[in-house]
Amino acid sequence: MLRFVLGATLGFCLAGQSLWFIGVGHGSAVPVFFALSVLGFVVASLPLSALIAGPILWGVYFLLVPDIANRRARILILFIALLSHVTLGALMAVADPAFQRIDLYGSSALIFAATFLAAIGSLTWISLRH
Repeated sequence: MLRFVLGATLGFCLAGQSLWFIGVGHGSAVPVFFALSVLGFVVASLPLSALIAGPILWGVYFLLVPDIANRRARILILFIALLSHVTLGALMAVADPAFQRIDLYGSSALIFAATFLAAIGSLTWISLRH
């Protein structure tokens, strides 16, 4: 249960920061796709749903992935899940003209990047530790 709470907390932080990028005037939904992967398409039309989808998605990751008994299967699932976030986020970054206006070295982008790296790093560490 503690793992779920950790994942949900990180998911809530990622979702909140993603909504910040949409609403601050940049108008870019790219961080939503990094944080929520394919769920970002739902959030793009219903932005506040990110505050529910983010914590649930990351909480489920933290709860279920480390409990996969077969180590190879656990690593494969972890790899596919994280690859979907990074790949979809990167593809959306290339396609989104609003993303070009974001100051990537500004504090908002750096805080989001640090939170994203903390989430995937924690999930990887917890998953490989079991």
